[in-house]
Amino acid sequence: MSLYDPHAIIEIEGQTFDSFRNKSFFSSLNVQLTTNEASQVDFTVIDELYDFLNGFARSDGVPLAPALVWLGFGNDLGEPVFDGLLAGVGHGDDKSTLKFFDRSLLMRLHQKTEYHKGLDVDVIKKLGARNGLEFEGPGSSFKGLPLKSKKQEAQTDWEFAMSLAEDAGLVLFVRGNTLFAKLPARTGEPAISFGRRDARVLRSTDQQYKVPENIEGRPRRVEVRGRGRGGKRLTGVSDESRRGHTHVVINRSIKHASATEARRRAQAKKELKREHAFNCRIRSLLQVQPHVDVRQTIELLDHGLIFSGKYLVDKVEHSFGPGKLETDYDLYRDIEDIGRF
Repeated sequence: MSLYDPHAIIEIEGQTFDSFRNKSFFSSLNVQLTTNEASQVDFTVIDELYDFLNGFARSDGVPLAPALVWLGFGNDLGEPVFDGLLAGVGHGDDKSTLKFFDRSLLMRLHQKTEYHKGLDVDVIKKLGARNGLEFEGPGSSFKGLPLKSKKQEAQTDWEFAMSLAEDAGLVLFVRGNTLFAKLPARTGEPAISFGRRDARVLRSTDQQYKVPENIEGRPRRVEVRGRGRGGKRLTGVSDESRRGHTHVVINRSIKHASATEARRRAQAKKELKREHAFNCRIRSLLQVQPHVDVRQTIELLDHGLIFSGKYLVDKVEHSFGPGKLETDYDLYRDIEDIGRF
């Protein structure tokens, strides 16, 4: 096989299916990577008589079979682009499809009602740990808030963790066996750059700019209000834009926080709710190394005065089929001069 031949491998509960070796039934494999919701994979094969499907399904459903996915060209595929669990199956037009979700699925299987104590970020870590997940937090600069007695009421661990993360201005996502709780992403050193005439970019490039509007979903300023030490009134305020509304959060759980932490949370909440001025979608040949993931930076070169620059990756979609491997990146960025919006 050529170094430039598209190549996909999926390993399901120890069984390996290789697009080079299993051409007769390997139809397609699609990977979607995102944050704050489950990343997923759809694996479709030719299966007229249900023989393949019967190997992974029972009369009462499917087991949570572990799966790894590799994508690239030739035989040098690098690290897996996905690690998850079998979550569903389907059949139509003589084809069977297996659907996999990342391991946040384990946190979304059961609703629970109980009380939690401790720092909010530690509670998120605990929720992941009891579902078999390692944890990587936002870093030593993040000061969590103590929860005296926070009720998880008829919520899954994922729903409750997301509510804590939203209050803290954090983003949640799972990669492999690790639950990540991170601050809003910022552009940095580009993982990869694309020029307008770059051969790696295919015909599909959609770039849009729109002046952010004064809409309900987009805050001009965020205020977090509560009571600090000794019952003293405490307010944290984000920076201020020209457009949007003032969003006030009454948070009774910040009684042990500092003014610095209240301001940090206000700023993080604003960044998470910001309406982005620039949105781009580009389609490219998948780069074997590095595999670009969400929250990383992609730089567009030679795309004119308005669209050239660094963008954050919001979503990644890999699409594999016979003789084809393409990657769509959903990108966004804001106007650097915040005074303009």
